[in-house]
Amino acid sequence: MIELPQVKERKIAEMIKKLIFFALILVNTLCFYLLDRDINEYSQIIEEQQVQIAEQQTQIDDLKKQLGYHNLRITSQMDTLMVHRSRLEQIKVFLENWRSGFASKINLKNARKF
Repeated sequence: MIELPQVKERKIAEMIKKLIFFALILVNTLCFYLLDRDINEYSQIIEEQQVQIAEQQTQIDDLKKQLGYHNLRITSQMDTLMVHRSRLEQIKVFLENWRSGFASKINLKNARKF
């Protein structure tokens, strides 16, 4: 049987459509595969970064606690220094008064001699 040119062209067009459709399905499948692979890769990177962030947050919390302890110690030492300073001021005033009292007694003794 001899095929008419229109029928032959129609068969060729259908074959081309099937080839194009098959190629599009392959390209689409490849795109989904590559996209899934990239998503998995980036998901793994994000999970690793979240673990690092959690570890760093723990370190930050520990450092904040240490800073609080150091601030408490510094405040306590400053209070101790202020108490010592106050006590030294009292001793200084006492010694100045004692010396002036002692000097006045010496002056009185010297004044009696003359």
